[in-house]
Amino acid sequence: MLIRSMAHDIRTPLAGLQSYAEIIKMENKKGAIPTEHIDVIFNKICEIKGLTDQLFDYSLACNEEALELDAPCNMESAIGDYLSEMAFILRENSFSLDIEKLIWKDFKITVNSNFLGRIFNNITNNICKYADNKAPVCISSIYRSKDAGIEITNHIADKSSLFNTTGMGIRNITLMMKQMNGRAIVSHNNTEFRITLWFSRA
Repeated sequence: MLIRSMAHDIRTPLAGLQSYAEIIKMENKKGAIPTEHIDVIFNKICEIKGLTDQLFDYSLACNEEALELDAPCNMESAIGDYLSEMAFILRENSFSLDIEKLIWKDFKITVNSNFLGRIFNNITNNICKYADNKAPVCISSIYRSKDAGIEITNHIADKSSLFNTTGMGIRNITLMMKQMNGRAIVSHNNTEFRITLWFSRA
């Protein structure tokens, strides 16, 4: 609860600061302030906002109260819209997608829509930040008797960037998947990053 309150307290003035930065950027028509200076300020605000969002997600994921899950439904119904939104954002950021191995089957799972939205938002942001858009992002589905997975693979633009992050985003995804009776498996090497979200059969 303390972490959530702190994250909320930081986000409120930060949102105001972001609005002021946007106004300055729009009204700086005469170039009184060098554009690159405004961009640095704006980027730092976005960076801090991203960290507070992750902190807020962490407080939700660590909540010891039992998570209320949605009614069981097919994987496509549960996940399809989130993948479509992710695909749209990635294409807007010049990424191509390989979805040949994304197949929908009659397989029911239970999820929490709030958590699932946060998980895919986190994954999408990480791809936009750290992936190489010259290589396609591969999305595939895997089915087993007791669970099914969505696997997302991307090429890494700069391997050093992986070691300069807090790792909180991945930790949040892992905790949220666990709350939904699932798992998140992450692996990477010098060129490739892979995350698989495993959902238990309902």
